[in-house]
Amino acid sequence: MATKDPYSLLDVDIQKYIHLRGWQDLKEIQKLAIAPILEQKQDVIIAAGTASGKTEAAFLPAITKIKQNPQEGILILSISPLKALIDDQTARLQEICQKLKINVTPWHGDVNASSKQKQIKNPSGIILITPESLEALLINKRTWLATALKNLQYIIIDEFHAFIGTNRGIQLLSQLHRIENLIRKSVIRIALSATFNNEIDISRYLRPVNICNIGTTILKTSSGHSSLAVQVKSYHTEYLKENTSKDYSEIVADIFKLCRGKTNLIFANSRENCEKIASMLSKLCEINNVPNEFFPHHALLSKDFRKSLELRLKQNKLPTTVICTSTLELGIDIADVDTIGQIDYTTSVASLRQRLGRSGRRDGQAKLRIFATSNQDPLLTKLALSSFISAAMINLLLKKWNEPTNQQDLYLSTLLQQTLSVITSYGSVSAKTLYNLLCKSGPFNNITKEIFITLLQDMGNNGLIMQMQDGKLCIANEGDRFINHHSFYTSFDTVEEMIVEYNNKIIGRVPKAASRFLETDDKFLLSGQAWKIIFINDKTNLIAVKPTASIAKALDVNANYTQLHAKVAQEVYKLYAQSTQCPLYFSKHSKLIFSEAQKCFKELKLDINNYCVYMENLYITPWLSNMTTRAIYLLLKNENIKSTLYDSIIVIEYCSLATLRYTLIEILNKPKIDVTQLLKKVKSLEMDKNDKFLCRHLQELAYATRNLDIDGAYAFLDKLYKQIKD
Repeated sequence: MATKDPYSLLDVDIQKYIHLRGWQDLKEIQKLAIAPILEQKQDVIIAAGTASGKTEAAFLPAITKIKQNPQEGILILSISPLKALIDDQTARLQEICQKLKINVTPWHGDVNASSKQKQIKNPSGIILITPESLEALLINKRTWLATALKNLQYIIIDEFHAFIGTNRGIQLLSQLHRIENLIRKSVIRIALSATFNNEIDISRYLRPVNICNIGTTILKTSSGHSSLAVQVKSYHTEYLKENTSKDYSEIVADIFKLCRGKTNLIFANSRENCEKIASMLSKLCEINNVPNEFFPHHALLSKDFRKSLELRLKQNKLPTTVICTSTLELGIDIADVDTIGQIDYTTSVASLRQRLGRSGRRDGQAKLRIFATSNQDPLLTKLALSSFISAAMINLLLKKWNEPTNQQDLYLSTLLQQTLSVITSYGSVSAKTLYNLLCKSGPFNNITKEIFITLLQDMGNNGLIMQMQDGKLCIANEGDRFINHHSFYTSFDTVEEMIVEYNNKIIGRVPKAASRFLETDDKFLLSGQAWKIIFINDKTNLIAVKPTASIAKALDVNANYTQLHAKVAQEVYKLYAQSTQCPLYFSKHSKLIFSEAQKCFKELKLDINNYCVYMENLYITPWLSNMTTRAIYLLLKNENIKSTLYDSIIVIEYCSLATLRYTLIEILNKPKIDVTQLLKKVKSLEMDKNDKFLCRHLQELAYATRNLDIDGAYAFLDKLYKQIKD
């Protein structure tokens, strides 16, 4: 099928559409995709920058194929992570497919029932659907799906990188495997993705268990940006001993000055920061007698408010700067975002790349501004840690590196959901059939029979399932209530928060993950006041506190969300220890901060040691992944060493080197600790939506697999002991 002119392989009506649209030529990725998609012999991964034409690259040849070989039923199933993306793509595809007489049907919670009913009565053409709506069909319309999808030609997955390594991603892979099992054939999968790490086998993420040995064609082009403008601005002031909350006034003033009159997205890492910064910016507009153009955007805002704001962005008639969480990392097609702002560092290089893809779509000139702060700790302020982590991520971004995904994750919460879904769909299923479908031949292939049996026992103990006389499993009363709630179809949950309360009054909220390691009598900073913990109730998500005059630190809200890879940590170390020159993208004032931080780093001999003493505190600097650092922190915690965990540094208050040396001897001379013992002081290990149904043993396994590198921690502590001993 090879040809010098891929365009000629497209259906004549599609060629006419392209001509009428005034396209001068197909884009590079579109030309590359035509032949392999039409050949229909291998899965295809289309990896290219934002606004590079990936959607058309997948659909133009796929539509050509189903036009050339018309059959009954739904022939293209397209899965997208967001309703807004589906709505955008539906409009584009309907324009292409109208003359071809191919139905294009969006299918999600906001689509009217009559549109869906037409497809149910007469399934045909293309369906664009979210994983949640697909889950509902697998449960409630299994028989219909078996008939409607019997001639399915292609499965297209949009924004595939957003699914990789997530509960939602493993849910989707399970759904696709169940569909292929239902229609008894493998279907070619086409994944649309931003660039990914070359070190990973991307085909394993697209088809984890490849029974039919379907190959994978990977098509890659460079980023859609012709240029990238980056600036890091540091706002590191002297650390204040008195209890105070982080001051955003300088950042707010700069955002007001730099962003007014344009369309910008500023990512703030937390809902609290979104609200606080957006409110400060709105007040500045009021003070300066100008219309407000600064708005918050996060998951807890009302749907109507978010929809209205998204429409304002899409119409692009008024200048709009949105202070947002990851809610706008993907989503509506905003054609002309001037600048992407990031307050402190993001969760990963991959996330930073995705956010940057929202800028520069019109002129190819992407702009990124990092606003780096730090006042959580005296030395971390002096070392400008946030600026250095941001710089490390930018350096790796420019080298086109992304984090590889943790392929050992168990995803037990989603496995529980999929188990309930399959049982509900069939009425009753044997444990062996469930294991073979979901684990042995499905995407949960690192789940042993022993783990699966324990999971089923936990589900029985919680009243979700029960065993019938013939040995098969069916849904029990509690399971029936759980499944019939609309939230069941999602594999993810909103970020859970702990309410902080004093004298029966709410004084604030903190992410539950950030409070995981807190204990009674611990102190932390919130709303400019130091608090001492009286008690913690994980079931009601309550932390009761009282004021204290002691010095306290703010919780590091990123510590349990940032996926700080060892390569990022090592890049941070290089910037401190080996760089003789500040990166050119630092602002003038930030270069002075950078230089002073380097000087401090070397004066404390952190370039040759992984520890130092500063202002009565002892600092441990592994420069390893936060999986390793977290395990180190817990090993010390088990020896009653109280410390504060940041992404890459452990801060121990009032601990001498002699005490640390003795503790290291104790740790290293004992038999290697098991996971249960290591996590004994951590009360809540719930990470995902359905973890509440898991026994402590499975929670420990799931948490350790995702969050801990115990072997790496022991190796580092051995190295640290030798440094201190010498």
